[in-house]
Amino acid sequence: TVILVHSAMASSEVEHAAEITGTVISTRSTSTSRGIKVCEARIEIIGKWDKRNRVTIVGWSAVAETIEQLREGDRVRVLGRVQSRKMHTSGNEHEAIEIAVNALEELEDLT
Repeated sequence: TVILVHSAMASSEVEHAAEITGTVISTRSTSTSRGIKVCEARIEIIGKWDKRNRVTIVGWSAVAETIEQLREGDRVRVLGRVQSRKMHTSGNEHEAIEIAVNALEELEDLT
């Protein structure tokens, strides 16, 4: 199943583009203060020497609804724009790097 969220990326976004394939670990939904739905998913990707890395993907509005339907164990391919944001937790400031989803493809299970 291919879910194309945007048909093209702006030329400035191509410079910050990323494509990953991995397995959904978890999803989390919330809303902005303006009532816009936001959904994140943690994706585990297996790198060189079987090293496991986790990447956060994020989408808003209709994209958030698509991400929200993913379940733990689903395999996906994601194309999006790499972005960073600062977060404040327990008095500490952290920077999060994530992928803002432009296109999402659900892949068949390999088992």
